[in-house]
Amino acid sequence: MLLVKDKPEQQLLAKLRQLCGGENRQAFRCLHLTLSEMAGKASVGSEAQVLVAHELCVFIAHQVDDPEGQIFLCPDNDIFVLAKGLTAKHMRMIEPVATHFVRNVRNNEKPVYLYDLQTDCEKIIERVVNKLRLHEDSCECQIINFPLDEELIKTISERRTDRGTPEILLVTSDASLCHLMSDSFKEWQLISSAEDKHAAVLLYTLKAPDMVFLDGNMLDTTGFDVLETIVKLDPDAHIIVIGTKGDHQNIARCMNMGAKGVIEEPVTRDKLLTCIGHCPSLKLKT
Repeated sequence: MLLVKDKPEQQLLAKLRQLCGGENRQAFRCLHLTLSEMAGKASVGSEAQVLVAHELCVFIAHQVDDPEGQIFLCPDNDIFVLAKGLTAKHMRMIEPVATHFVRNVRNNEKPVYLYDLQTDCEKIIERVVNKLRLHEDSCECQIINFPLDEELIKTISERRTDRGTPEILLVTSDASLCHLMSDSFKEWQLISSAEDKHAAVLLYTLKAPDMVFLDGNMLDTTGFDVLETIVKLDPDAHIIVIGTKGDHQNIARCMNMGAKGVIEEPVTRDKLLTCIGHCPSLKLKT
């Protein structure tokens, strides 16, 4: 297996973006060892923890039978393993070893997570993006200017048309809005969510959704940037801004920037369904 130590989060993000946009993603899984959370912030980057992380990388390389697999060792000593054939058995083998090495694991902490790229692509991408944002001062430019795959951008419209099932992207950090969306459309089970601009743009490029619901409460922070960036990537993007509070100036600005509609508060299931009924690509799939 290949050990990646140079800009590991950025390289992992690029690899995930490549895999999640292709048909081969069902063969891959990703393990995440949360050493930084297990050991506590005080010891992150200490010599002892660096040695622990390297020992674990060697142990993992001997347990996972994929010569082309990759181990990403992050600056905070978190470890991501991206390989074919990863199973819950591997997780059960690695977990006690990690717990043994890191003495001060809290009882309720889960040291190892296993993700299936077929179903959990957006989750692992969001986790990596959030890790990058934790040291935003040092890598903010790398996140904002992270190169998106040109081929994925060019094929957004084609992939959206070819996909027979509906796909909706929700951009919000509001848990109640996430609950309303998932409850309103639980029969689809194809609703992705992103909490910030970077995750939203990456997921849009990867998933080519039929429709985007953008939380209007984010307009004063990153919402306008999300809207502008997605419309530039895909002029046919069907974006609805939801939860606005009757701010006519912001509503007009959203519409001028390319939003297809606005839902003012209160947001209800009936209002969401009405907007979906006006989305051209969703009409063909529902």
